Amino acid sequence: MEQLSYIAEGQADVRVAGTRVSNCGAGDFVGEMTALTGLPATATVIATGLLTVWQIDAPRLREITRRRDEISRELEPAFARNYRDKIVEMNRLVSVGEVPDRLPA
Repeated sequence: MEQLSYIAEGQADVRVAGTRVSNCGAGDFVGEMTALTGLPATATVIATGLLTVWQIDAPRLREITRRRDEISRELEPAFARNYRDKIVEMNRLVSVGEVPDRLPA
């Protein structure tokens, strides 16, 4: 099921084709792109320990944001910050050689 998750506590690895490309922790969203667009996920997120999360089904979130512009306006910048942070972390991992510059197909 498509869901948006918000990590309140804990850590998780973001993996693409089995390779760790980033991580998520308290304050991060998981599944935001899929939740808003309905497109398939591009990565897998795996908890590295105990997590406390809040989740909402993606179709329900899309329905709410269609009806409540103020919620959509609040979520969009939060998601943008989250995307930026994930990209910065992935770039850092590539720069130190923890993530290859090419992932297997």
